[in-house]
Amino acid sequence: MTRVVPNLTLLESVALRSTAINLSDGHARQSLGVGTSLHIRSLLSSLLDESRRDQSSAERKFLDSLTSHTGQAYKEPSFIFYSSSVALTVVGVFLASTGRSVGVICPTFDSIPGLLRLLGLSLIPVPEARLMPSVDFTYLDSLGLGALVVVTPNNPTGAGLGRTAVRGLFEWAAERRVHLVFDLAFRWFDDDMRWDVIAEADEYEVTAASLDDTGKVLSLLDTKLSVLSVTRNLVDTIREIQSEFLLNVSELSLRLLGAALDPLRADNEVATAREIVAVNRRRLNDVLAAALPASLLSGSDDHITSHLSIAWVAVGPRRDEIVQQCRSRNLEILPGDRFSWCGSARCAGGPDRIRIALLRDEEYFAKGVGVLADVLGEVR
Repeated sequence: MTRVVPNLTLLESVALRSTAINLSDGHARQSLGVGTSLHIRSLLSSLLDESRRDQSSAERKFLDSLTSHTGQAYKEPSFIFYSSSVALTVVGVFLASTGRSVGVICPTFDSIPGLLRLLGLSLIPVPEARLMPSVDFTYLDSLGLGALVVVTPNNPTGAGLGRTAVRGLFEWAAERRVHLVFDLAFRWFDDDMRWDVIAEADEYEVTAASLDDTGKVLSLLDTKLSVLSVTRNLVDTIREIQSEFLLNVSELSLRLLGAALDPLRADNEVATAREIVAVNRRRLNDVLAAALPASLLSGSDDHITSHLSIAWVAVGPRRDEIVQQCRSRNLEILPGDRFSWCGSARCAGGPDRIRIALLRDEEYFAKGVGVLADVLGEVR
């Protein structure tokens, strides 16, 4: 019988059991702030009393709140979906219609190439080192790409592109008629990518799409939305494809998430999330400094990234044993090798690494890190 290797989503799903300490899945799992909870209770009450609905104003208010955190001006039309997977699938349908090969950054979360493969696309892995922090255009030219999918900041490494590098990609893509797709799901924590990518892509007359995802920063019982933004030359095509998937998203989701994002509230959930990540990062850093040899901690921020709500940690050659020992004690973390979706060592998929989610309540996170510290102390 052929052994099926579980993808990362299947591994994350194990952590959803009630007895697990879930430091595995990268979605936001922290509690809502008191101010947000009160605001949402009041909003729900008023929504239930209203007889008239206004989908358009709910969408606009949500998008305007989103702009304040991402720097993207979500012009009409912006395409809103229930999840980033659905948004990516819509983009994938367009890419499949071109009949050209698609480059995808590696390592990265394997659902991205997984979805594109399901659509029949021919994928070419592009090593992260050839894209970040600067782009190797000679290498890209050698691949003969029709499109390029870039995750920035990249999950799980935290490597990313600066604005100058992205502009270089625009010039390159415009000259070669290569389509660009930017997955910006984690840019909430990376100030270098909080700007209007699509507006600048239009200036270069390149075909481009970008995806944002509230699920990576807002925790609202898995209520989340993804926004797909595209350049002017893609609007009609994407509108037609979107119409095959859905009419609209829930007005309730729009209003609840808009309330959580509200930039006029100092304690909005994005600001709170950034604070939680900073506190938990320091706690994890202290544990790693005490438990791991200096050789694993050497290098600038190599053991723990500062651009994500997750940590990418080198734990040495006994990584699998560490993961199993944590699981036996109900702590779920992700093994790093699965992010090398192409299976190539050149993509540096992290054979000695684990990924740890940081966006958790501080007490809950401390409990998980305590288990990890015990395991690291035993497995040398």
